[in-house]
Amino acid sequence: MTTLDLLNEYLTDYFIEHDYEKIFAFLTDDVHCYGFAENIEIESLADGRKMVESGRYQQYMSYKLDIQNGKNISDDSAIIYYSLTHTGITVEYRLIGNSRITDTGRKLCLLSFSMINPNQNLTLYNDMAQNLNRISSALFSIVPMVISANLTKEKYEMLNYSHFDSKVAAWNGTYNELISAGVQSVPQEFKKIFEDTFKRESVLKAYENGESEITLVHQQIGDDGVVRWIKTQCIFVKDNTNDDLYTITMATDISQSKQQQLDLQQALETAEAATQAKSEFLSRMSHEIRTPMNAIMGMTAIAKANRGDYVQVSECLDKIDMSSHFLLTLINDILEMSRIESGRTEIKHTEFNFDLLAEGIKTVVEPLALKRNIRYEFINNAECDGYYVGDVVRVQQILVNLITNAIKFTRSDGRVRFSVNIDSQTENQTLFCFTVADTGIGMSEQFMEKMFEPFTQEDGSNTSEYGGSGLGLAISKNLVAAMNGTISVESLVGIGTTFTVKLPLDRLSYSEHEKQIPKPLDKKIDFTVLKGSHIIMAEDHPLNVMVGRKLLEQKGINVTIAENGQIAVNIFENSQPFEYDAILMDIRMPVM
Repeated sequence: MTTLDLLNEYLTDYFIEHDYEKIFAFLTDDVHCYGFAENIEIESLADGRKMVESGRYQQYMSYKLDIQNGKNISDDSAIIYYSLTHTGITVEYRLIGNSRITDTGRKLCLLSFSMINPNQNLTLYNDMAQNLNRISSALFSIVPMVISANLTKEKYEMLNYSHFDSKVAAWNGTYNELISAGVQSVPQEFKKIFEDTFKRESVLKAYENGESEITLVHQQIGDDGVVRWIKTQCIFVKDNTNDDLYTITMATDISQSKQQQLDLQQALETAEAATQAKSEFLSRMSHEIRTPMNAIMGMTAIAKANRGDYVQVSECLDKIDMSSHFLLTLINDILEMSRIESGRTEIKHTEFNFDLLAEGIKTVVEPLALKRNIRYEFINNAECDGYYVGDVVRVQQILVNLITNAIKFTRSDGRVRFSVNIDSQTENQTLFCFTVADTGIGMSEQFMEKMFEPFTQEDGSNTSEYGGSGLGLAISKNLVAAMNGTISVESLVGIGTTFTVKLPLDRLSYSEHEKQIPKPLDKKIDFTVLKGSHIIMAEDHPLNVMVGRKLLEQKGINVTIAENGQIAVNIFENSQPFEYDAILMDIRMPVM
């Protein structure tokens, strides 16, 4: 028997004699570490009296560290040095004792003793012991919950529990009680994985497979009801004295770092979705632009091949005109959608007359309805003040888009009804309810779930049969949202569709409006007043020059062409006063 075995035997006998329960033991060739529970007194160890009862021990020196008080825990620590003589050989040992009193009044004692090399400086060992104590305190401050579990005997002991806001089991008990309490403290979606990971059979199997630890990141419900992210680590420790298998379980709150990780993941997914959406947008845009371009190029080729056939050429020109208008509308819609998606949509707040708004809508949509032999009805149930504040251009754009869509998808002899009502009203604001109802082809429920997405149509045949880019509803929805309004839809296939738009507009009474109500412009513009005028047209594109000059000269206007901005400036500076009546200039003119 070695001297270390003698000291080990004595200490074990001493604690068992005084009804102290051994919680764990770590043994190596030159270091023994024990944990005991219940009424241990560190002071008695520091005195050295208990250690010399058998006469086999001599006190070499002893001193007591200051008592450290923590949250709900009082600490006693002591470092004791002994010289032990056995078979004529004297060996020096260092005993480190540390006791902790838990919230329940239960005392824990941690003992570690090892052989000292007599040639080393004793002060160095003192410093190392104090550093070890500091490290222990620091560890418990970082890892607020530490549990020692004996898997062999199926018991556990709570070694540390401070500033940890999660529900925990009792301070000691059976291993199954510990796991059961843990399962109850996690949300429903984590119960199975928590139990499957930490139940005794799984932990033992992991150890048999050569794993050194088990780690699980999960959510846990605290005593305050708050759900937090917890990282739980179980480290395997083998007791060499009795072959018992222990796990030291440490749980830490990682909610802050987990939230940062989730935020980064969300940002990544958003960025990837935006990239995918942009790719799809560009793909669809190029496809939609090619369709009218192919028509224009095809009709041009047919017209050139049939120059002498007036009827054929006229038909081609009509289709070229129709395709070019569609292409222009498509490009305008794409630019509008681009402004919306980039957050550059501007909503103006200007005074406007409600009657002029209704008249402007009628001017645009009524001829379209007559052309398709559709009955257009306008019902105004709103008692309007006359003047309001808002973006009249955007309001008209939304309503005209919905009405023209209704006309487009309603067959001949059908009906499109545009109604205006006041949903609610306060002293300063009116909530208008605009309704567009048709007896058209209707929409399926599946399509209505995605109808406000860009380039979306009921099916591919609609594009060729009814035309349109599939951007109108997406634009309308975004504009309505930008004006703090709502848009909803009801539809039945083969019966018809009803769109409802609610928009808040600020009220402006007649007494507040001192300006005269402007008269609507005459629908027919008298171009004869331009005959004989002289303008400078600054344009660098030859095709635009040809088209612009031809159209202006048809109205009797004299045109001077400037190929870039500097030439336009030079022409004007060298002209006589009032020689030119106007200057038409491209907004992206070169040489400016």
